[in-house]
Amino acid sequence: MRPLAASLVAVMLAVVFTGAASGDEVKPKPAEASNEGIEFFEKKIRPVLVEQCYKCHSAEARQAGKLRGKLLLDSEAGVLKGGETGLIVVRGKPKESRLLTLLRHEEEPKMPPKSRLSDPVISDFQKWIELGVPYPRTTVASETPKKPMALDLEAGRTWWAFRPVAEAPAPALTQKAGPGKKSISSCSMSLKPPNSLPRPVPTRAR
Repeated sequence: MRPLAASLVAVMLAVVFTGAASGDEVKPKPAEASNEGIEFFEKKIRPVLVEQCYKCHSAEARQAGKLRGKLLLDSEAGVLKGGETGLIVVRGKPKESRLLTLLRHEEEPKMPPKSRLSDPVISDFQKWIELGVPYPRTTVASETPKKPMALDLEAGRTWWAFRPVAEAPAPALTQKAGPGKKSISSCSMSLKPPNSLPRPVPTRAR
């Protein structure tokens, strides 16, 4: 049994190392934003987003039919998802983040479209990306806002529980009760199938 167990362990180790060598490792989840990153976002990034970006890239803009490029910047999920032209930020990699080239007006669509942000503000966005794009807001509005369900009172009145109680006629008997017979006997006779014979009474074996 010991040589067999050793062989099984060797096979399992070989499989593990082969998977690691092939690059099929499970990528770790990004760490949660630090307090420093959240404070930097609230102080340097969010005011610019509110003033320059939310009117065209937010859930409110989508509901108003003014969303541009299918890009939402009012949530972490929206920033990481990007828009119709693809991703705009890569955590910790400002050189691979198109957001900076858009803010510098080096690529279309220019953001914001009318006026270029100052270099210090763009540097703040670069630092924000280097910090891992910390964003305290995690909830995202639904893609299709739910419409309130209209109440149909007329359809509700047809529900069986709200209908008035109606008196149903009693079922008619197929055979009338004869003289000296009770009504329950007539009912039991009507339930018997035609040409039915009485069952024999079982007797005990002696």
